Amino acid sequence: MLEPLLRSFKAKLPGYCMSQHLSLKYLAYADDTLIFLNTPADLEQSKDLYHRYSIVSNAKLNDHKTQGVMLAGKCDPWKLKYPEYQCQTLPAHPSPKTTKPNS
Repeated sequence: MLEPLLRSFKAKLPGYCMSQHLSLKYLAYADDTLIFLNTPADLEQSKDLYHRYSIVSNAKLNDHKTQGVMLAGKCDPWKLKYPEYQCQTLPAHPSPKTTKPNS
């Protein structure tokens, strides 16, 4: 049961600011969880929250499945600090596919 962990994320992590009144902190489905972090300090906080959760729940984190996806910025500072995690950068503005109608 992930509910206690998700409540900790909600209470302790700042999340990704979507607007002045809305921040996205996590998405979860079954045993998959996506958390939104802004800084390496946020990652440290999330790791600490997970560690505390794992002690009482006996849950195990699949480090080999853990990935970081940059919504803004570059992966380099994260890769230096956390080489064990995969990191990729999303393009800032994906190119729209354009098709020409047949004439």
